[in-house]
Amino acid sequence: MKKSFIKNPVLLIIVFFLYNCGGNTSNNQSIEKVVTTIVKRENAEFNLYEVKPNLYQVLDTVIESANACQDVKNKNFVYGLYVDDIDSATIIGIKLQDPRKRYCTDFEGVFIHKKAIFTYSGKFLSDFFIFRNQKVKFRCRIPDILKNDLDRGADNCFGFWKYALKNNKLKNVGYDICGKSWVDEKYSYYKAGN
Repeated sequence: MKKSFIKNPVLLIIVFFLYNCGGNTSNNQSIEKVVTTIVKRENAEFNLYEVKPNLYQVLDTVIESANACQDVKNKNFVYGLYVDDIDSATIIGIKLQDPRKRYCTDFEGVFIHKKAIFTYSGKFLSDFFIFRNQKVKFRCRIPDILKNDLDRGADNCFGFWKYALKNNKLKNVGYDICGKSWVDEKYSYYKAGN
């Protein structure tokens, strides 16, 4: 029986893994450290944008509502702003995210408002932003095409805000932060993960 056990290396690896991982907190922490270390990151270059004053109120509201939430207050989050055209509306979405889980391929630009860091993706809105032909470095994850990465998506969203752009004016159409949420029924098809 001893010989057949050694002949099957897959079984040996599974037994070793189960023995070493079986609910022991110190082992789980060391496994987490190993997983964290193998994630590849780089300081990639992105366009540096400047916000125009007509967007200040929206960004101030987002930052204030995030800071009012004890679950996210004083944590090292970044805001991911994205622009998307859905049907006849331009939607501006802002997600509160863990910067360690941001992929370099998920955004094109970076801007800062009141010491808060925002990443920018989607259609460039010249009514709200200025590009001064400058670059900035931002540490982000390199996608691993060899594995299915589970960190992409809604599990990296700790809050979100949605605005519809019509006639150069922004209307809040939804939010979800600190257990409080609301979505304008007209825009209910467009939720956090979309």
